[in-house]
Amino acid sequence: MMVRRSLAACSLLVITISLLMVATQSKAGVSGKSAGRIVPGGSMMAARADHTATLLPDGRVLITGGMVENGVFLESMEIFDPKTGRFSQAGNMASKRVGHSATLLPNGKILIAGGLAGRNFENG
Repeated sequence: MMVRRSLAACSLLVITISLLMVATQSKAGVSGKSAGRIVPGGSMMAARADHTATLLPDGRVLITGGMVENGVFLESMEIFDPKTGRFSQAGNMASKRVGHSATLLPNGKILIAGGLAGRNFENG
């Protein structure tokens, strides 16, 4: 139980810091100036590990799938908005996935492929 909570907390912290770094670095532009600070963000709607985080063209980040604990997979998606520092629900994938890839395509759609799709660890 303690390991699961620690994993979820570490995962959330790493994602939040990474997302905030992306958001603040994009504000710094190409002038060579560093944004110089990291600010706390909101909490994810579901603590998750082995998910994906894909930067969208508008600066938001789509977070897909993952797991709450070993064998409890998620199909849910969230969007992080660095302008507000908040997460919001973004619907569900067609199936639960862990360790998958999420690739932003030129047409703006996101291709989600691979990973594990179920408790029996069948390929997705």
